[in-house]
Amino acid sequence: MSWTHFKRKLKILSLLLLFLCISGFASADIHFESGVRQVHLLELFSTQSCSSCPAAQAWVSKLYNHSKLYKSFIPVVYHVDYWDYLGWKDPYSKPEYTQLQRNYAQSWNSRSIYTPMFVFDGKENRRRSLSLLSEASSSVGSLSASCDSNNQCLVRFQPLRRSQQKVRLVVVLLANRVSTKVTSGENSGLTLAHDFLVIDKKEFSFPHHKGSYQSRISLKEFLKQKTPDSSLAFWVYAKDDLRPIQVVGGSI
Repeated sequence: MSWTHFKRKLKILSLLLLFLCISGFASADIHFESGVRQVHLLELFSTQSCSSCPAAQAWVSKLYNHSKLYKSFIPVVYHVDYWDYLGWKDPYSKPEYTQLQRNYAQSWNSRSIYTPMFVFDGKENRRRSLSLLSEASSSVGSLSASCDSNNQCLVRFQPLRRSQQKVRLVVVLLANRVSTKVTSGENSGLTLAHDFLVIDKKEFSFPHHKGSYQSRISLKEFLKQKTPDSSLAFWVYAKDDLRPIQVVGGSI
């Protein structure tokens, strides 16, 4: 084989390896984009420590294969910590989720919180209805999130109408198809299954820029907690109003 022929083969091999690397990075990318109509956000405040909660979680888990999941609605389940004294320490409970529930109750001028409690688009809701999740929503603008293979993300919200209001960006990491065997407390002896379980939650500033909102965020450490079946959800809300403006997400 001549030296010229060898160099030509080496160049072809180098280009092939480069193509494979680029293809690998592309396949690792995350991209979610909503339409202009608002995607509903269904939040459940729950716990492994309460005997009334498994039925609510089971209802939410039925949404896992719903045809409109991530298109029309996204469910998220927070585990609160105020029932941990009942004999079982919920491994997924966090005080910040309890505080979020208290903040919601305060926005409704209520002093009481309870489990299980459903919140639909920022409002208390006691109706477990599939039809509710498919109800037509208002047009608010599109929210998109794109993350590269290093989990550096660009999140952008383009409101339908120009706005200067201050908004915040929320990101939650969800775990699906996880279970815990409870050995004490009200649910002792049960193996509890969970979907859309909030593993972690972060908030970011979301600056206004030329008619839209845009932020570059790193989820590198955040996504180290992901499970074999995980999802991400992003939403924006006005600084002084917990109700979500737009929501987007999906499996990762």
